[in-house]
Amino acid sequence: MQVTDLRKYAARMGWATTGYIEKASSVKHRPVFEQLLRDAQAGKVDVILVWRIDRFARSMKDFVSVTLQLASWRVGLISATESVDSGNENPFSKFMLGPYGLPYGVCRKS
Repeated sequence: MQVTDLRKYAARMGWATTGYIEKASSVKHRPVFEQLLRDAQAGKVDVILVWRIDRFARSMKDFVSVTLQLASWRVGLISATESVDSGNENPFSKFMLGPYGLPYGVCRKS
């Protein structure tokens, strides 16, 4: 159901889609996720649409780190079921990303 709903969401937005679906969940090794990030960095991805953030990032630290990485690559992150939208078309995305950078900066200085 999640994949079907995500495809419907993308269709409503007029987006072409590529599915990155992890077959097995493993905290240490996520080859499909790693490929998604490589493709995002290479400019092959404009927006990452997820069902829920906890399906995307395994911890708050991972979420903050990856979201800031994506922003530096100009790749948006949108959760279909939560109020997360860091896409370039969202005028509030910079406002949303600002607080995420604060704890990340504190963690990096420790």
